[in-house]
Amino acid sequence: MSKAIYVIGHKKPDTDAICSAIAYAHLLQAMGEEQVVPARQGELRKETEYLLNRFSVSPPTYIKDVKVRVDDVMMVPAPTVNLDESLYDVGRMLQERDLPAQPVVDDDGRLCGLVQVDGFARLFMGDVGVSVTEEIPLNMANLVRALGGKVLNEGNGPHQWDRVFVGTMSLETMVRRIEPATIMVIGDRTDAQRTAIERGISAIIVTGDAPVAEEILELARRQGVVLILSRHHTFKTVQLLNLSVPVRHIMEEDVLTAEEDELLDDARPFLARQPVLPVIDPDRRVIGLVSRSGILRPSRRRVVLVDHNERSQSIEGLEEAEMVGIIDHHRVYDVRTNAPIYLRIEPLGSTNTIIYKLYRENMIQIPRQIAGIMLGAILIDTVMFKSPTSTDEDRRAAEVLAQRAGVDLNELGRSVLAAASDIAEMRPRELLLSDIKEFSLGDLRFAISSVETINASAVAAEREQLLAEMRVMQRERGYASVILVVVDIAHERTEVLVEGYEGEVAEAFGRILEEGHRLELPGVVSRKKQVVPLLPAIRSAIHRAT
Repeated sequence: MSKAIYVIGHKKPDTDAICSAIAYAHLLQAMGEEQVVPARQGELRKETEYLLNRFSVSPPTYIKDVKVRVDDVMMVPAPTVNLDESLYDVGRMLQERDLPAQPVVDDDGRLCGLVQVDGFARLFMGDVGVSVTEEIPLNMANLVRALGGKVLNEGNGPHQWDRVFVGTMSLETMVRRIEPATIMVIGDRTDAQRTAIERGISAIIVTGDAPVAEEILELARRQGVVLILSRHHTFKTVQLLNLSVPVRHIMEEDVLTAEEDELLDDARPFLARQPVLPVIDPDRRVIGLVSRSGILRPSRRRVVLVDHNERSQSIEGLEEAEMVGIIDHHRVYDVRTNAPIYLRIEPLGSTNTIIYKLYRENMIQIPRQIAGIMLGAILIDTVMFKSPTSTDEDRRAAEVLAQRAGVDLNELGRSVLAAASDIAEMRPRELLLSDIKEFSLGDLRFAISSVETINASAVAAEREQLLAEMRVMQRERGYASVILVVVDIAHERTEVLVEGYEGEVAEAFGRILEEGHRLELPGVVSRKKQVVPLLPAIRSAIHRAT
């Protein structure tokens, strides 16, 4: 299954960005893409919330970046082993799966430890203190499976032993070694087998596939002694007995782990200390596994940018993602790609107009709810077709979308613009940050904030507080100028507040600076088409002044 595609607008997303992400994600799904996620990287504005609520559309998923995360590279389902599985079975699984280590889990899938290939080496080198001459926990099921043995007599339970010895000594010495819960490994010595059973041995493993006398079989049945036939010689049988030990006895309990939403860069250093990283959920259940080989070519997240194509306005981690498309109505700027992508940029008043055209070109019907939010976004972005960015195509798209959504175009426009103008409870800094975009020109950075309102007097009343916040923002973020564009929708005029190089900004606009920080710009309603294009002139004026 292919990775999900995230369709996402710019930082501090406006209604056009949010509705573009939703509408284009729906279009991709209708065209056959299995996993498409409309996303956002900022909070919703009041008018956007109003629009989504009115048409019962869920907001896009919030994501803070598209950097590669652990869940992009982890193996699913995780290859795990149970606490009570034998080293023999675990070793085979490690070999079959070509893994250097595996998580050890309990019956509920919770992480208990890690078993590594080098743990087997330590076992046979004696470093873990497990050998046939010392206490080792063995159970019958693991033991028979490791030996590939044949049970000649099941004996009496419980089938659990904690001591093993090899019957190569004299009968007198052998008798002294017999204790409860003890296994004797021996060849075809019938006399020793008989004596061991009579003296209370718990289990006997006969090696070399040697025939067992009928009298021994009968005696073992009467005494309840387990009798197992191994096809291997004695030395090999003893080796395999070690491998019948449950993995819990050699696993490492101090295990480094990762979470699925963790950045791969943060998890990567742990793989220098441990060959694999179990990925766990909040209940410590193992849900995936990251290996060193798995991070060599990580699966990058796929991204479509809508309503922007400027790196400074885009989501963090874009350089780690696979960009597959851009749908926009702004100037082409500085986003670069490593491979060809689908690119659709048109000089229209709204990105949603472009997406409307894509629906028509692909002959896909727009659902009523999607048509409603697309219409609202067009009306806001074109300021009810009063913006100089507005085109006849925007108006025609809006008329069709209004019919599809079953709403009155003008009523919806007034409603969403009224919601956009509701600034009564917004603090000055919140107002500045509600729709702010950053622009870089050579060595200078500018911030341009925009407010569209039918209550411009409320903004004017906060002028001094706004300028104070703009000074703080300029100092904190190193902007050459912070510019606030206040569009009075009702009277189709604009007031501009400037902090930083005020005279140079006024010169570029060709206007007289009032009260040291204020410009009146009749007829200016578009940041994109009437303010941003003047930034080169502002930069030139600043360089001349300095």
